[in-house]
Amino acid sequence: MNMSKIRFYLKDPNATKETSVFMMVNFGRHKMVRGRKKYLPLKYYIGESINPIFWNKRTNRAKETRIYPQHTTFNQRLTQIENVVQTLLTNYKYENRPIDEAQLQSALDAHIKNRSIIGIDVKLTFFMFIEQFITEAECTRSISTVRQYKNTFRLLSDFAAKVRKVDFQSIDMSFYASFKSYMDSLGYTDAYFGNQIKYIRLFMNEATERGYNDQTQFRSRKFTCPQIASDKIYLTSKEISRIRTADLLGSEKLERIRDVFVVGCHTGLRFSDLVRLQPSNFNMKEKILRIKTQKTDTVVYVPLSPETLDICKKYNFNLPRLSNSTFNVHLKEIGRKAGLTEEVEIVETKGSRKVRKIVPKYQLITSHTARRSFATNAFLARVPNLSIMQITGHSTEKAFMKYIRISGEDNARRLLQHPYFSKK
Repeated sequence: MNMSKIRFYLKDPNATKETSVFMMVNFGRHKMVRGRKKYLPLKYYIGESINPIFWNKRTNRAKETRIYPQHTTFNQRLTQIENVVQTLLTNYKYENRPIDEAQLQSALDAHIKNRSIIGIDVKLTFFMFIEQFITEAECTRSISTVRQYKNTFRLLSDFAAKVRKVDFQSIDMSFYASFKSYMDSLGYTDAYFGNQIKYIRLFMNEATERGYNDQTQFRSRKFTCPQIASDKIYLTSKEISRIRTADLLGSEKLERIRDVFVVGCHTGLRFSDLVRLQPSNFNMKEKILRIKTQKTDTVVYVPLSPETLDICKKYNFNLPRLSNSTFNVHLKEIGRKAGLTEEVEIVETKGSRKVRKIVPKYQLITSHTARRSFATNAFLARVPNLSIMQITGHSTEKAFMKYIRISGEDNARRLLQHPYFSKK
């Protein structure tokens, strides 16, 4: 997020008594000096003072010490002031108004000098709320989740700049149709559009719960993510074995990627958890792996198969740290070397148009294929659903069943083992 820089300083950091606190607000104003930008921040005294012995120069806040019991209140005041400044500047941004220093100073006087921090009358817009929400999420959500939020924010900002204004009141069925048309024009699939709608609904629900929004058309049954049949694949036990024994021509890099992938196929762990495994996660006496998952922050226990143990021992129970993007590119190469060239038909929906493609199976392999393969193969082996869910971390059977990728033929073979079909 492109937020302005705000920092607090002491007027006299060497004073032996209380000294005034001022803030420097860098809002982009600058002049060119010898071909380079020299920024001209606003210097503003906030009406607070503190003894320098209680000031932390590194954090630009009061020291959290018992000898200065007011530190909590003092720091809350600084945070409130910082939030007011950010809100004022963001308001300028989304109203497409240039930041006038005199007006900004006057606004700060009105909201800070009279200490009217609570109940500030600067209206929080839809985009301002998303920025605030993302800032909070950076402290509590995974990096990948925050990245999704930022991507949706970017798409919405572009849509607002090119198509129509977006605010809380405009997130209705008319917006849904316009945004869908916009996404179609850019060539995005319905599945990708559905992901954006999911996050827009999340933003709106959060804003509504916090009292910033009272418009609820976004909760209509028609304002939903399109239900798209997934073309995501799984690998059978035989195909996983072919990957395990594929000739990688002595490439250590491909071997490391292959080994991590195979462990994923046998444990059902997400890629983000696989690359964090270390000796403390392994109970060798019980042959059980224990890890707190990064995405959901839940603890899962996974029984260790002999093949998993062999691979983990190879790396002294510290699996290689790999990049997900690099991992996915080379996985396809490994799949090709393993001979996974079976042709698979996939269907992409773009607007009202369905595009059918025939691709070799190895082109569809990703890091997440391992987790899906684990769930599907365990399901086909008649492991109870609840037992598999304890490992994958799914809280509902509905969510779990989305992972199961079996063909009609696979399903028929599984049913042959059921008493109903085996009885005379």
